[in-house]
Amino acid sequence: MFKPNPSLRVHDVCSAIALGAAVWAAPAHAESTYAFDYTYDGIHTVVNATGQGGVLSVGDHVQASYHAAGGDHWTATVDTVLWTPQGLAEEGQRVGDLSWTFYLDGAQVLSGSETGQQSAFFHVPQVIRLTTDLSFDRLDWFYTLTSSTAAGNTLTGGDFGFTASLKSFEPGPLYVHASAVPEPGVVSFLLAGLCVVGWRVHPRRALRG
Repeated sequence: MFKPNPSLRVHDVCSAIALGAAVWAAPAHAESTYAFDYTYDGIHTVVNATGQGGVLSVGDHVQASYHAAGGDHWTATVDTVLWTPQGLAEEGQRVGDLSWTFYLDGAQVLSGSETGQQSAFFHVPQVIRLTTDLSFDRLDWFYTLTSSTAAGNTLTGGDFGFTASLKSFEPGPLYVHASAVPEPGVVSFLLAGLCVVGWRVHPRRALRG
């Protein structure tokens, strides 16, 4: 009749405890956030790409902010989507969760999110949605990588979609300079000038009559 070896049981239990302790003690992946900031004045872009060169792992985040300089803003001319990707050095299929918020003069005017958004080739994320007549001077988006088939996920720091067409955020919004709306002082000056011209022209017509 077979009799179990008590020492073998003790050995197995000790091994299982040691393995469990090793797994429990293994450090978990610390999530990282890589930030990019863009300010556009209608001609030039100031870039602060502190996230450039970062390597995304699953669970890591990318955060990007887009600002219109001074009192300028964008206005959407149609219901459209914005393509504002961050470039990656390696090609591959990626899936992530994206959230976005539009602001005007510091107040939130639109927000949204999309889970499981898929992107391919050399960028994340895919698109952001907005509506006709939306005016904004700042856009923030936040992306979390949930899966990737690429050999790596190295952020190049180039936002090739946004910087290629900052003026219009192809194909929808239109960049508007604050100077496009005359200041009250300018309007008053122009009206005063028109009054002077009218006064000078009126007496001449009276004399001719």
